[in-house]
Amino acid sequence: MRTWCDDAPARQARRERADRLLQRQPVLDALGYRANEEHVAHATARMAAVTARMRTAFDFPVLAVDSSDGYDPPIPEIVDFVVRAQRA
Repeated sequence: MRTWCDDAPARQARRERADRLLQRQPVLDALGYRANEEHVAHATARMAAVTARMRTAFDFPVLAVDSSDGYDPPIPEIVDFVVRAQRA
């Protein structure tokens, strides 16, 4: 299964900003950041770099799932795909 969403970098940044652990200065200090925004910028850039290098074509069936607004296809179809793949 391959997932994507239209606003992945913004979602990543929101999660990093909201992470209560990353609100604690001792944690940021241990990670080498002065502030949460510095960490957010680095984490978002790192995610973009990794995403750009990700392999997206495979020699076996892959279900493409758009998670921009829920799941498309819906969860029952995703489960059916996984079950069928396990039986093959």
